[in-house]
Amino acid sequence: MRLLKTHGYFVTTKKLMLKMLFFSLLLYSCNDDDPKIIPTSLTLTVTQNGIPVNAINVVLYSSQQDWLTGQNPVASDETDATGEVIFNEDLSPVVYYVDVFKGDTTNWHTEVSLTELEENKLNKSEISVISSVGNHLTGKTEKSWIIKDALVDGFSIFPALDECEKDDILLFQRDEQLGLEDVGRELCPGETLGQFLFQWSLSNSEKNLTLTNEDGSKQEFTVESINPNTLGLILELDIEGVPSDVLFVLNPIE
Repeated sequence: MRLLKTHGYFVTTKKLMLKMLFFSLLLYSCNDDDPKIIPTSLTLTVTQNGIPVNAINVVLYSSQQDWLTGQNPVASDETDATGEVIFNEDLSPVVYYVDVFKGDTTNWHTEVSLTELEENKLNKSEISVISSVGNHLTGKTEKSWIIKDALVDGFSIFPALDECEKDDILLFQRDEQLGLEDVGRELCPGETLGQFLFQWSLSNSEKNLTLTNEDGSKQEFTVESINPNTLGLILELDIEGVPSDVLFVLNPIE
């Protein structure tokens, strides 16, 4: 009788263990089916003429003002060999502004903002870049230039320029403002140090640069040449009563 009871005890215990194992597996299965919360993240592909661009810097900003000034970046990284960059940070479901920059190649004249990110999802987007005269004028956010020579038919007329024009340092900004930097030397009549004198703009072909004054008056330049160390701009001026094309040679100030 004791053996039977003991045997029954083991049978009951075995059934109990099987039930516990069953419920444990069931609970595990339910937990495994629960949706996993992933952070709001972004995979961005950078292309130029449809070709992925590697080793180009990508910076995210949460506002257009921060994008314009290059301040308060949210995240930054370089693209890999496939032109992709992944931001795994827990981003917010907002519209981000993107700064893609390498030399004169940027996204400033293509697309600068993304569609609003979806929350708790790996968002994917693509942005294109181009090489542009505008990028060369402003650098990443702004760039200073000084006139080093002025030529007519290959002959320098730089010595004949007013002294106040020779030391002008022009500051081109990405928001298309053009100002005069404080160089502490002679000013031309009507000039104010640090004053933003013009709005600048380029034609679609980027062959013409227009400076527009506050009073609406304009100066039209032809972009004659551009390279890392110089910028050539042609302006038609009256030289001793004769209309002449003057080539202004500008150098950047780092």
